[in-house]
Amino acid sequence: MPYRGRNAFVAECKIWNGPQKLTDAIDQLLKYLTWRDTKGALILFIRDSAATNVIASAGKVLREHSAFRLE
Repeated sequence: MPYRGRNAFVAECKIWNGPQKLTDAIDQLLKYLTWRDTKGALILFIRDSAATNVIASAGKVLREHSAFRLE
């Protein structure tokens, strides 16, 4: 929802369905964001009981994404 002509916060919610789907979700979120947006989030729901493994895999996907920057 816009606030003073800008998006105050942009979020995308997804259910974990594997690394490729997470990459697709990151790309989708980045398409919504503009250079003026200051906040964005990707909320990932994990149905699998092996959440630790999913979190590790998601971290790897994030670090390997072409838009990843560590500053």
